[in-house]
Amino acid sequence: MNKVGMYWCFVLLTFLGVKNSYSQANYGNEIAKNNLTNSINPLRGFFSWYNQSIVPLNGIPTESYMRFSWMQLERGEGEYDFSVIDNNLSKLEPGQRLAFGVMALNTCCGAPNGIEVPNYIVQKPGKAFSTYFHGKKIFIPDWNDPYFLDRVEKLFQALGKRYNGDPRIAWVEIRMYGDWGEWHLGNLSDSYSNIIINKLYAKPATLISKERIILAQIAPFSKTQLLMMTADSEALLFALRQQTNIPIGMRRDSWGSVQFERDFFNPGTSEGDKKLILERWKMAPFIIETYGGDKSFEVGAGGIVKQVVDYHVSAIANGGFVGKIPWDTFSAEQKQALILSGLKAGYNLKIINVDYTKSISSKQLFSIDSKWFNSGSAPVYEKWKVQFQLLRSVRDLKPVWSGYSKINLSSIMPAINNFYQADKFILPSDLSPGNYILAIRIIDPLNYKLPMNLLNNNKLPNNAYFLGNMVIK
Repeated sequence: MNKVGMYWCFVLLTFLGVKNSYSQANYGNEIAKNNLTNSINPLRGFFSWYNQSIVPLNGIPTESYMRFSWMQLERGEGEYDFSVIDNNLSKLEPGQRLAFGVMALNTCCGAPNGIEVPNYIVQKPGKAFSTYFHGKKIFIPDWNDPYFLDRVEKLFQALGKRYNGDPRIAWVEIRMYGDWGEWHLGNLSDSYSNIIINKLYAKPATLISKERIILAQIAPFSKTQLLMMTADSEALLFALRQQTNIPIGMRRDSWGSVQFERDFFNPGTSEGDKKLILERWKMAPFIIETYGGDKSFEVGAGGIVKQVVDYHVSAIANGGFVGKIPWDTFSAEQKQALILSGLKAGYNLKIINVDYTKSISSKQLFSIDSKWFNSGSAPVYEKWKVQFQLLRSVRDLKPVWSGYSKINLSSIMPAINNFYQADKFILPSDLSPGNYILAIRIIDPLNYKLPMNLLNNNKLPNNAYFLGNMVIK
């Protein structure tokens, strides 16, 4: 185990001896039994946020997240420049993927002139206007302008043509509307009622305009995981009800704050619609980002873990607390909470038991019965292939035989019951008699992502796991 892995174990053991707000949940002992060195996997745990990784991980994060401004991607009308995306793709580690969203408004940390859209959008006559936010001039586009909406559609058509289905893309967020593309206008709402600033009486986006912005991003990315922001329940529900090849997931940027739960739904949202939203995790990932500032731990250390577990969060942004905060500035309790949040987020699969025919003749039917458990907070959403292998020895890791299980890993729901899978195979006739090793390896059908890590010991150098010995007669 490397130094980071040893550190994680030390922190977790420290946590187990401390009596604090974590006592409201009973998952501490269970996590302590897991092999922490295997906690990194695609679409689970912490992902890199704007090249930050504040919480120390025991490996390279499987996703790297960035947010781009519209003006970075389109220099002039129809003059697209995706070099900023391609540059980020070129820096990915083997198996790592890029996740991103696009913004048209950014009040805190965007362009120095406060303009996040291409100049041709600014120069077109319309109801767009500028205001000041914390002393900085901000340009607010006219969300309802048909020309603006048409150009949004054209932008994503170009993005989709280039990146739809690209295995290097983990997910794309449905942003564009509101501050930071979060589907709210925050403190800018007051600017709309100020006729001195808003001289042409521009309005926030209507429902029709919101739906058009959503569809503009859904259609071009039919082969890529999409996430809809949650700040506007009406828009969220519209997105979740779309029939897509890959179910649309959710993204919420207020983790750690009271607002995360208190303002999850618009006033008047029906119980049926609340259920549709709250149960989305059963088919698509829910990904979160901290609120930041003094609200990062507003609900307390135990509260942030509880939000991850209760809302079945898959992945967490590993940054955004307040700029680039060093890890050592967090209290011991906060460190423990962050580490446990990352361990509980998403899936954590373990093979509890495997029964198989240990002595067999070639061309004979044999069975492999496996029992699985998911100690995480969410299921697996992406497609994986579970491959059984016969190896000559731990020194010769080239399989002499392999067969695929019929198991659907997405069916292994978190912390409910053990999941059983029965598979049957016939060995080829040309397999030489002798002693072999039975192993299991979980691989990406597209051969891009690295093999999945399990919470099992006996991991082999080829990223397979030793299951037992087998004799071929």
